[in-house]
Amino acid sequence: MKLLAPNGDCILRLDDGSGLRVSTLILSSSSEYFANLFSNKFSEGQNLDPDSPKEIAIVGDDPGSFGMFCAYLHHNNNDRPHKLSPDKYYEFGEFAVVAEKYQSVQSVTFISKHWGQQLCTSAQEGSHTGSDLVNILSAAYLLEDAITFRSLTKSIPLHTARFSSLRHLDPRIPEGMTGKRRWH
Repeated sequence: MKLLAPNGDCILRLDDGSGLRVSTLILSSSSEYFANLFSNKFSEGQNLDPDSPKEIAIVGDDPGSFGMFCAYLHHNNNDRPHKLSPDKYYEFGEFAVVAEKYQSVQSVTFISKHWGQQLCTSAQEGSHTGSDLVNILSAAYLLEDAITFRSLTKSIPLHTARFSSLRHLDPRIPEGMTGKRRWH
């Protein structure tokens, strides 16, 4: 089990069986979803005690990205990358999905813009595949990062057949942002 909060009152059990010991106060202050979940309205928010942490299953989220997300919210610098390596581009997209799902986009703005700028620089150097670019573009959209989104759309040749239907590759991109447009 990864200890993100030494006095955490909750253990989040992930799909791969791993656990994250977290503070419900930190999660609640960073996420409307968790604020509701850990309120007295739900059983998950009742009788929370660091001496006997409550275990809650987190189903359907990428364990690595969810762990990175929780590490960031808990300011645990050892469990989150400062720079994304090429094998982490997929996790950036999954990180964005997790942040959006748990209503924490504003709470992860700093790190997401930092990573977005890194990815834009490497995209301009041509070090990404088309699928990487679509994943990064989708993440920028979900994370409401207009600068990264604008920068990436300038570097993706939308007038070619390869990118004419980004929505087909990633349904998170809104229809109005894609399609059969030709840019001249």
